Amino acid sequence: MSSFLTGGVLLLLQGVSERTASQPASRPAFAVRSAWHRPAETSEAEVEATLRRAAAGGLRRLDVEAISEGQTFYPSPLYESQKGFERFDALAAFARLGPRHGIEIHGWVHVFFAGFAQARLVREHPDWLQRDAAGSAASIFEQFEGKGYHFLCPASEPARAHILGGLAELAAKGVAGIQLDYIRYPISRSEAGKTQQFCACPRCAGDTAADREKRILDFVTEVRRRFPRLRLSAAVFPDLAHARSEKYQDWSRFEVDELAFMSYDRDPSRVGEWIRKAPWKGPIVAGLAPFLKYPPETLIAQIRAAKDAGAAGVAFFALHSMDDALLARIAKELP
Repeated sequence: MSSFLTGGVLLLLQGVSERTASQPASRPAFAVRSAWHRPAETSEAEVEATLRRAAAGGLRRLDVEAISEGQTFYPSPLYESQKGFERFDALAAFARLGPRHGIEIHGWVHVFFAGFAQARLVREHPDWLQRDAAGSAASIFEQFEGKGYHFLCPASEPARAHILGGLAELAAKGVAGIQLDYIRYPISRSEAGKTQQFCACPRCAGDTAADREKRILDFVTEVRRRFPRLRLSAAVFPDLAHARSEKYQDWSRFEVDELAFMSYDRDPSRVGEWIRKAPWKGPIVAGLAPFLKYPPETLIAQIRAAKDAGAAGVAFFALHSMDDALLARIAKELP
């Protein structure tokens, strides 16, 4: 058990009653109007301004980034805080003020993505990390500015306990739900003469693809068991075969209330096709990508394609990528 996992967090984990959950039986009406949001606000007045802007754009929910790259957007005894959030609790402010503007707040969490080589979590707990066959923890296929992503190993008990401790922290802040992102392995594949396979650490020696999928599934089920009162969603890759073959993410068996498809494709027909063909019949939210700077007409066509395909709603990545004119256009389109 990690020394970071304090007694208070353990009490939070132990104090949550269990329930038996199952995959939702049907898809609801087109009701979710959400955006992912990385906080830049360092005061309640700034949070209020963001919420007013989101509400004016027809949004009813924000998935507020809470734990990212091994850091939090609030003061935390478990994680290093993002710069500027050592004292200000952005997540708690959003959770408390959101309902005043008709906006539900969910905590958005990078589950196994621990950050880059200089992240505190990576430096202080190298034994918690996934490794390839050469012993490297840095991904060669997932990088930012030449720096490889590092992932926590789902077979590491201290790593899992640490993540669950962070989820308990944000659950105590009054959020309505938790969204699991990076709920997967790093990309494993062979391409252009390069091969990398995760995880090959001693804990995972001999693991098959089915074993890796099960480790992810078991963690999702554990989160569901510990936090039965919160709406649980997962951000996933919409092509299931691709998600399974390269990331060991079999979302068709996830025990969650909702899936958010990262449908980052210019073609509206593909957005709809992924939803129609999904072998998961619970609510699916179409994640759309204004950050890719598609023309507004393309984004509107994608919204319509998602609705026609039976999506439960849409989520936009991300709020800061949408100017007021685009928000006004979308507000007219959403029911």
